[in-house]
Amino acid sequence: MTWPTKKTPVSAPPEPAAAANGHSANGVHRSAPPRLVRQASAPRRLAGKAVAVALALVVLGGVVTVVGVRAFSKRVTVLALAHDVQLGSPVTGDDLTTAEITSDPNLSPISASQKASVIGLVAATRLSAGSLLTRDQLTRGKGFPTGQVLVPLASKEGQLPAQGLTPGEKLLIVSTPAADIGGSTTGGSATKPPSTRLQGIVVDVGRVNPSTGVTVVDVRVPESRGVELAQIAASGGFELVALPAGR
Repeated sequence: MTWPTKKTPVSAPPEPAAAANGHSANGVHRSAPPRLVRQASAPRRLAGKAVAVALALVVLGGVVTVVGVRAFSKRVTVLALAHDVQLGSPVTGDDLTTAEITSDPNLSPISASQKASVIGLVAATRLSAGSLLTRDQLTRGKGFPTGQVLVPLASKEGQLPAQGLTPGEKLLIVSTPAADIGGSTTGGSATKPPSTRLQGIVVDVGRVNPSTGVTVVDVRVPESRGVELAQIAASGGFELVALPAGR
């Protein structure tokens, strides 16, 4: 009689323990599994609002630019001269035309809407074709406003601007008296009388005399200063200074 033999279960060999440095006990390197890191994405709502704000700013900037350009480039229609009008001659409808210019606070031309009120007025100075028409170029009567006189100034080269003068232009007449020949009573040295300044308006400018180089400039001044300016003109010691528009 045979007895059954008892079978002993065979267990699987134990897994070698991993070393602390990532190597197994038998020296085989085992890498740690990668760690997954999730990055938070920016909220889409915030990005959408930023785009909307940027577009609004672009549109607003464009509107401001358009409004600014229109404000600084405002165009107005004014009266201009189609023909020359001599001093003392009445202005007719045929003498006038219109011009469109950029509005400028330094200019004071007559608006085209006031054409009817201009016709029949008299030129207070010689009006040149192509120039803008202003109120101080016109008057009622015979061409001179009440209390005004006309004084001719025989001007040589160096006494008036090289670019010349035009009718209606405002002038500053500065006397340049020569030194007093007799000298002063105290030191005996020559003294210079004080200069005089008068403001006037150019009425007409003659042609240059080829033999003398003299140009006669007719200047309108208040009657109270007429004699004084005539004396300055007779002495020949003066300078004509052109004033900017609006002065």
